[in-house]
Amino acid sequence: MNLFLLVLKEDHPLDYVLQASHAKSQMLLPMVQENRLSEQQVCEVLAGAKIGCPDPSMELRDQSDKGFQRSAWGESERSGVAASWLKELTLPESFACRNATMAVGKNKRLTKGGKKGGKKKAGDPFLRKEWYDIKAPSMFSVRQCGKTLVSRTQGTKIATEELKGRVLEVNLADLQNDEDQASKKIRLAIEEVQGRSCLTDFHGMTLTRDKICSLIKKWQTLIEAHVDVKTTDNYVVRLFCIAFTSRHRDQVKANSYAQSAQIRKIRKRMVEIMQQEAGKVQLRDLVRKLIPESIGKDIEKKCQAIFPLKDCLIRKVKILKKPKFDITKLMELHGDGGDDMGVEMVRPEADDAVNTLTADVTAAAEDD
Repeated sequence: MNLFLLVLKEDHPLDYVLQASHAKSQMLLPMVQENRLSEQQVCEVLAGAKIGCPDPSMELRDQSDKGFQRSAWGESERSGVAASWLKELTLPESFACRNATMAVGKNKRLTKGGKKGGKKKAGDPFLRKEWYDIKAPSMFSVRQCGKTLVSRTQGTKIATEELKGRVLEVNLADLQNDEDQASKKIRLAIEEVQGRSCLTDFHGMTLTRDKICSLIKKWQTLIEAHVDVKTTDNYVVRLFCIAFTSRHRDQVKANSYAQSAQIRKIRKRMVEIMQQEAGKVQLRDLVRKLIPESIGKDIEKKCQAIFPLKDCLIRKVKILKKPKFDITKLMELHGDGGDDMGVEMVRPEADDAVNTLTADVTAAAEDD
């Protein structure tokens, strides 16, 4: 603790402390007896060598019976005055052993261990969560495609309601068990929760960035088109198509740039084909066409007369609008709607079985 603050706390200016008088020793005596000042600190105050004390060459007032006089004290004179003052002070017997810890303020927070109650130890947040299985629609080969995490039901926060509407992104290679389909990402939205299974619906598709970057090259023209289509089951879908011009079979020129008129014709043909392919089917059938890229192959074939194309792909599929939720259609989408339908059972007839009507007709014919 700064000694200068201790002295000022007693409402005594520092220059009074440094004056060589018996009255100032009486002022310091209670502070020393209360273990607030050590012997070394008193010497340093009187010698003017500590923080808060004036410079040794500073003129100090010397109070005496003859009045105030100005004098410049040297370092040795100050030390001598300090020693004479200490002789007049009556120090406690245990002062010598306690002076090392004098003037050290107590920090109650450190001694008591901080605030009342302390900081609580954070628990493991995963203890309050539970796992749910993700079930993909029936148009994909792999139905159990992953797991998702959600907080347990607590109060008004129901776990199943928190899961509904969650959008997941899965690689098509994992859904089809085919590494050749790794360039497509499928988005699935959780529509319903049954037990520990989350029933999902198709929510979109995109090509990976590295696939698109691998297609873009020089000496060719990139052609893009997009269109909004409404399927037969009232889904509004936006399809994005991308294609690249290709060289003719016997072409010598290095580049294969298409003219603006040819690009417009190709783009118009793209829009027409996408509207025909997506507007006459349900969403599940459209997804089945997207997996093998049958729409892109059809565009390449029908645009061959305008300009040769290659790498024609559906770059992105975005769901703009969905119909009102119907649990029956969702169960049909997951292949659970037709499980209760009756199936005709054909039982083989025993070898010794006899048709009585046939036997009677045969016997009557023989009698005639």
